[in-house]
Amino acid sequence: MRAKLARRGTLPLPVRRILKKLGSDIRDARLRRRIRTSTMAERALISRTTLHKIERGDAGVSMGNLARARRLE
Repeated sequence: MRAKLARRGTLPLPVRRILKKLGSDIRDARLRRRIRTSTMAERALISRTTLHKIERGDAGVSMGNLARARRLE
């Protein structure tokens, strides 16, 4: 069991849920506005891969990139 925790990271469950919700909110806002991922990524000055990670709630995304995507939401 301990090995699984190490692979998943040390973020508490509530934090992971918040990141997932934030990413979902950003994705929903993008879809409501009918903005393509490539367009949103370009506007936020990030790659499409990074935007995809943000929308999935990946904890490895930098706060700066998260803030750029959030600003466009």
